[in-house]
Amino acid sequence: MPSPKKTTQKKDTVTKENGLLLFFNYFYLIFLGAGIAAGFLPTRILKDLDKITWTYPATLTAVFLTWVFLFLNRKAVSEVLAEFFSSSLKKPMALCSFTEKLKNAVPPKYILAVCILIIAAFLIFSFRLDGLDFWDDEFLVLKAAKGYQETGTYVSWDFIKNAPSHKEYTRAWPHTILVAQSFKLFGVSEWSTRLVSAVSGCVFIGISFFVCAYFTQNFLFSLFVSIVFLLNPDFMRYWRYSRMYALLLPTFCIWAFLVHKATEGFPRKKENESPKQSLIADCLNFNWLYAGLSFIVLYFAYHIHINSMVLPLAAIIYLLIVAVMEKKRKYTLRLITIGIASLIIFPFIPEKVFTNLTHYMLFFKAYNPIYFQLIVQRPFYSLISLSLLTGSVILLLYMPSEQLRRKILFCIIIVLTTIVFFVYFANFSGNHYRFISHTVPFAILLVCFVYFIILKTFRNRFILVAGVAMLLLAQAGNFFKLQNALYHGALLQPVPSVAYQTVKDHLNPKDVIFIQGLKDYYMAGIPPNTPIISLGYVKQGTSGPSSYRFEQFFNDLVTNRQGWVIWEKYKERHVDPKVAAYVKTLFKKYHGQGVDDTEVEVFYFDESMIKKPNFK
Repeated sequence: MPSPKKTTQKKDTVTKENGLLLFFNYFYLIFLGAGIAAGFLPTRILKDLDKITWTYPATLTAVFLTWVFLFLNRKAVSEVLAEFFSSSLKKPMALCSFTEKLKNAVPPKYILAVCILIIAAFLIFSFRLDGLDFWDDEFLVLKAAKGYQETGTYVSWDFIKNAPSHKEYTRAWPHTILVAQSFKLFGVSEWSTRLVSAVSGCVFIGISFFVCAYFTQNFLFSLFVSIVFLLNPDFMRYWRYSRMYALLLPTFCIWAFLVHKATEGFPRKKENESPKQSLIADCLNFNWLYAGLSFIVLYFAYHIHINSMVLPLAAIIYLLIVAVMEKKRKYTLRLITIGIASLIIFPFIPEKVFTNLTHYMLFFKAYNPIYFQLIVQRPFYSLISLSLLTGSVILLLYMPSEQLRRKILFCIIIVLTTIVFFVYFANFSGNHYRFISHTVPFAILLVCFVYFIILKTFRNRFILVAGVAMLLLAQAGNFFKLQNALYHGALLQPVPSVAYQTVKDHLNPKDVIFIQGLKDYYMAGIPPNTPIISLGYVKQGTSGPSSYRFEQFFNDLVTNRQGWVIWEKYKERHVDPKVAAYVKTLFKKYHGQGVDDTEVEVFYFDESMIKKPNFK
């Protein structure tokens, strides 16, 4: 028996260690809360804060604190993970049937909750859906869908001539077809054009619950994640904007689920097989139903947007890592089988596919770290989201089963593949959020997952409830900060329907229209033979001169003698500076800066206003 003195010393040491751990845990909780609260600051302040925190010392410190917390609390984390994955879902969910299997697999209260979320999604996404004019690339969709509706081919429609323009537009044709069907049902309008996006958002909200439940095996958690998706203003921008990215989000989500199910295969039932039979069984042990479905979705995902092809790359990397980590022959054999199959079908793949795949790749000739920040800008302040996202790697060490470890690993690989590809390989002008929006749900899922595990580690109901409330409030705060832009227009968003109407009301038969980026939908009704001259275009991401120089503009002015000059204020950079200066100085202004808030610069000129230029 140990002496009383030694027993006391051991007890004091344990108490001291527990006290230090408790102090660190609450220190980390305060750090987490402070970081989340920072997300409520005004956007202008957050941008300044980003410049300070998105430096290596700050980001590494945040990541280090999260990793230390998970390591020091590894026993509690392991227990929480075991409880987390068994609390509401005893068996892996099969999403192949939404009849009896789904009814038996998912409690009715969650089905009801998802239905309520879908209804709420439609109300939120469709509110004032026609309250804003078409903007930017929406016109590409509008013209392509109208062309398809009228001709059954992928040509853009000329709304001024009310005829096909003979300009082919095959990009994202599945989305074009859906919008064309909306036109057949509801006519052509802002509302009917954007309806496909709003419905895509509703489909995503519904699907996200079941996909999250598949990867985490926890219904309640999945419901909270779906609410986070519902209130995400970044996603909502695409649910209310007619572009293929809205359709890509649910498509990619479904595809990721199908790919993982296909690669996991079936549990082996026969134990007394011959080595030859066992080898063949391991090679072909794919879930062929899901494999077939995943190939079908691949076809549509590829044609919706080429960026979806990050998933096959992620799947190969996933199988390679699992084969190394678990040292199981079946994963190595699956990789070999996929490799052989790829070599067989390689000669039959159209050359155009390879051209499309490599067109946007630079192979380490570019460095776009902005994507690293964009993928973690939600649901919390980016620094906190980053630290929690990296924590998901540490949690792999404490998973209660190999099956669950593989599911979380698959989500991590999707996110990491996206980051590496878009930071070091991708060549997209603008470096925009839309290019990675389809993989962001998996980053948010992982961030929320780690966040919930950390909260439950404290074994305190108040901390758990308060933490969940902070999560939902953070997303609600993001939504309310941006709701004015979502429903009433972003800064500098033009209103061509008003500005163009002035031109239509005062247009004379002899007038010419000089315009940058004609939105012919809002100019429909003018005489089809009206001369329209483009003011040129400067390629996005460059600083070169406009293709339509002042010398040519002045010659056209003298030739035509009267008419209109139009450009959208935020796209004035595409206009030759000399042209813009000349027009602002001499011509009569009807709309734009200093006159109204249409954000469309509209000028009228006649022969008396044309003066000899005096540029130095």
